[in-house]
Amino acid sequence: MNCIFLNNHEYDIKFIETLIQEFQLNLSLSVIETLDCSNKSLKKVSAFNDNAPLLFFDKQSFILAMVIDNELIKTNLNWQSLQKRIVSSGKNNELLLKACKLSQTMSVIDGTAGFGIDGLILASTGARVTLIEQNPIIFLMLYFEKLKMSQHKNWQKLMDRINIVFGNSNDIINNSIKHDLIYLDPMFPNGSYKGAVNKNMQVLHSMVSPPNSDDELKLFNTAIAKCDKLVIKRPIIAPNFADKSPNQSFNNEVIRFDVYMENNQ
Repeated sequence: MNCIFLNNHEYDIKFIETLIQEFQLNLSLSVIETLDCSNKSLKKVSAFNDNAPLLFFDKQSFILAMVIDNELIKTNLNWQSLQKRIVSSGKNNELLLKACKLSQTMSVIDGTAGFGIDGLILASTGARVTLIEQNPIIFLMLYFEKLKMSQHKNWQKLMDRINIVFGNSNDIINNSIKHDLIYLDPMFPNGSYKGAVNKNMQVLHSMVSPPNSDDELKLFNTAIAKCDKLVIKRPIIAPNFADKSPNQSFNNEVIRFDVYMENNQ
């Protein structure tokens, strides 16, 4: 994957290059030294580089910029903005936690980390959570966001319970020990959600494709064999993942969490 890094703060690019080598990220990074990260400039750089994703720093956060349908979209993880939600997380106000029923002694794999929001909510229970992300750009954003938030005293315990791993979920889960719970939030199939998605999801949709039926079945069989409980997030109108009927479902008007126990294969 190609990516353009706009070095607008004289950043030590060697650190990022070291991470690319250390984690064997399939990422080709081109560096442009610039002081101008205005929207107009970003669109020009993107067009000149075949609409490759753009990364730059702003206020100590990675900003990801992409041109989608001729519109410049900028996004960042901004975990700090989730503090109130994380602190108040519980089964009464988080459908995810109602479905997962986690405790402090449990180990969890989030096999589709994305921007890490669900992973943070899972870890808020005291469980130890491994986030797997196979997109190298999103992995870098997750890695740097964890580094940044680990510097905040009131976030350190939460960050200590989170491990971020780069790679293919099916391979990593297959080679892992058995966990109490595996959580999957695969990219929603086209046409399965109502209305327009937000900007963060537009970026994810442009970078990650929904799994096909063969990939779904392979991932399902791998995951269910490596956990006591498997929870899969789906749009309310989407078909069952891998055409497998869940043991139980928790839903609101938009999404549902399908729960599978280890004997459901």
